[in-house]
Amino acid sequence: MATTKHWHDEHPSDGMLFFPTGFSVTNSDEVLKKMQPLKKELSR
Repeated sequence: MATTKHWHDEHPSDGMLFFPTGFSVTNSDEVLKKMQPLKKELSR
């Protein structure tokens, strides 16, 4: 499972500025490794 953190958690602000796509995956290497079997299956 991907572990994410939101941009706003790192950069809090008083305004109503919100980035719906402001998530970053903190364990991308682990996620990509777990997706390898799926990638192989889909690329047949």
